Amino acid sequence: METKTKLAQRLGLSEKDTDGYALVVGWGASGESAAKLLRAAGMKVAVYDDGAQIPDWAENRSGMAYPAVTDDVSLAVFNPAVPLSHPLAAALAARGAKIITELQLGDAVCDAAKITVSGTNGKTTTVSLIEHILKEDGVRAVALGNIGKPFSSEAAEIPEYGVAVLEVSSFMLEYGTVDADIAVLLNVTPDHLERHGSFAEYARIKAKLFDAQSPSEYAVFNADDAITRAISGKVKARPYFFSAENKCRGAFLRGTDLMFSDDGTSEERVCGLDSVKLVGAHNVANCLAAVAVCKLYGVGNEAIKRGLESFNAPKYRLEYLGTYGGTAVFNDSKATNIDGTLQACAAMKGSTALIVGGYDKKLSYCGFFSRLPSGVKYIICCGDNSERIIECAPDNFSAEIFRTATLERAVMLGLSLHADNLLFSPSTSSYDRYRNFEERGRHFEQAVKTFCA
Repeated sequence: METKTKLAQRLGLSEKDTDGYALVVGWGASGESAAKLLRAAGMKVAVYDDGAQIPDWAENRSGMAYPAVTDDVSLAVFNPAVPLSHPLAAALAARGAKIITELQLGDAVCDAAKITVSGTNGKTTTVSLIEHILKEDGVRAVALGNIGKPFSSEAAEIPEYGVAVLEVSSFMLEYGTVDADIAVLLNVTPDHLERHGSFAEYARIKAKLFDAQSPSEYAVFNADDAITRAISGKVKARPYFFSAENKCRGAFLRGTDLMFSDDGTSEERVCGLDSVKLVGAHNVANCLAAVAVCKLYGVGNEAIKRGLESFNAPKYRLEYLGTYGGTAVFNDSKATNIDGTLQACAAMKGSTALIVGGYDKKLSYCGFFSRLPSGVKYIICCGDNSERIIECAPDNFSAEIFRTATLERAVMLGLSLHADNLLFSPSTSSYDRYRNFEERGRHFEQAVKTFCA
């Protein structure tokens, strides 16, 4: 089927609509990918983004008054970084334009099976692990979405027999979801309150992951998370679970064995926990989620075992950098929320000096200190939200708290304390000083190398 016709049918657009302009709002990798797909489909493309370098084949409407931006637009594709509350969204909705993100745009041209993964923590690791296991089983799988490569960049090229494994963020879910063969919600804890306003709204948006599914498809939930359990009772798809604590319909941990039950009663051993290379209890949960998905997709136990044994975690996720002067150094720059940092701290063995802080997401740290493992002996705050963190520390808190102006000084201080571990796990986003957590992770890595050279 011609891509333009497929777009029209799957997005509910008329032929006349697809003859008009498609407006891409917000550039970056997501916007550029969407624009290229729209252009390849034969649509005229306009772009609205202040300060971006727009290619000459697209009409640049940045800075124009809204009537001039929207009047001939029937389809608008928003970069997920642009909130749905942006005034342009209201102007487009008022004239009846369809508003989506590049995630839905990719879905409209993709004929392959789709597995979607969302949650506050663990998305990238779980998506990467599912992709890796599927490939181990000979499946043509590709990881896309919030993981760093936009879905629309490859959606049309994935063969019908392949699988798109999609990392889906709450920013994407604001605009809608995709019809996934298997959808997974890993966990839901407070995050992105600066965008969504409240935890209740954030949880409501996460639940949208399952909205497009049918009763013949699968929805996978964390049985050990109260919010995901509650959401599981409201979906149309067939619910399955994963749990590190109890037997369930799905994947669960029994002693040192990863198990699977298709009906909650019968069960089979998939492999031993010794096959898992990833560190930390949170990664055991991620592995169980991947096992549940792959079993539902039909992957055999031997392929799952091989995949778990050969998988290496993506960079900047509790990444071991080496031991310097007796202190083991870990780079967990991907920890962009409080729960992620608490999980990383719990994975440490021995005393720990923790470097924390970054972009101010308006999160409260009042519960952070009471949940820290006792092994955290020093806290070094570095970033725009340092004051918010420090002011939440209770008067009787036993660990020493420091504040530094730069990450380099934080590394020097952390290593001079001679704890067993130096853990860089910021607990928030990187946007105070960096474009993304990868850039922040590279900066930390370079600071360690410089100081320990």
